[in-house]
Amino acid sequence: RWINRAARYLTGYTEEQCLAMEEFPLPMVVAQDRDKCREINQSAMAGSSGNDVPVRIYSRNGDMVWLSVSWNPVYKDDGSYFGFRVSCRDVTERMEARSRLRIISEHTYDWQSWYDLKGDLVWVNQAVERITGYPPEECMNMADYPCPLIDPRDLDLYHRHNDLARHGAGRQEFAVRIRRKDNTL
Repeated sequence: RWINRAARYLTGYTEEQCLAMEEFPLPMVVAQDRDKCREINQSAMAGSSGNDVPVRIYSRNGDMVWLSVSWNPVYKDDGSYFGFRVSCRDVTERMEARSRLRIISEHTYDWQSWYDLKGDLVWVNQAVERITGYPPEECMNMADYPCPLIDPRDLDLYHRHNDLARHGAGRQEFAVRIRRKDNTL
């Protein structure tokens, strides 16, 4: 096992203190994220890789720090599995900014849906229920969201603007007819 000096910057603990911790890094991980860390460790030990998984820790001085965790397998010269390498970076500012933006977005009148860089839905604000009758949780679990909510006559328009946004054209504003939960337009 080996830990570089960045651990001191991220955690406040020396490399030696980290290596001496039983079940490192679990003692510093926020309780709600420990199972996620165990899953990362098991996945890494099985030879998989992962990228940008958010995990919260408490630094030595008690501050909560958001880390983005990535890992890759490491192989010997003969191709046999040697272990894995984990890298972490501080994403506290990014996560706090996202939280502040979410709070603001929850209080906006407009219906908002957020997608990650892969195009997967990550969040829908409360306005969706006022506009469509569907609560955010139901939308988050809806297959092919938001297509079931859009009037079929407007699906081409939606797909055209969505494709533009996904290919870097930025924010897209357009009007479509919505089929509400009570089946009204």
